Amino acid sequence: MKIKPIAYASKGSLKTKQSTVIWASRKKRDGYDIPLYTQEQVANKILSTLINLKYLNVLHIYQNQLLTLPNEIEQMIGLTDLSLHTNLLCKLPESLCNLHNLRILNIGCNKLAVLPESIDKLCKLSHL
Repeated sequence: MKIKPIAYASKGSLKTKQSTVIWASRKKRDGYDIPLYTQEQVANKILSTLINLKYLNVLHIYQNQLLTLPNEIEQMIGLTDLSLHTNLLCKLPESLCNLHNLRILNIGCNKLAVLPESIDKLCKLSHL
């Protein structure tokens, strides 16, 4: 069975640090691979759930054929490291620029032609 990590999330708090790795796999039945969801569907479901984790620090959701990033990404105000490389993103939502704690934004190997106009609002960004 082929297993591939599709998201890495870590959350820090005053007393503990938690890390979670979320995996997607194909289950075999009668010798055939049966994908329960496409990779993009799984990534979008996970992303829509993770958006509720307001103080998440690190989110790596790369190589998942993502076509879009939801506007609600701006709710993840604790993000310092966001890796979206090797997807199929054509544009980034303007709301991404409201993540004022973002230090690392990895968006390489996508289909991006332009960056959001207010990308300069990300004053803590040190790696793009």
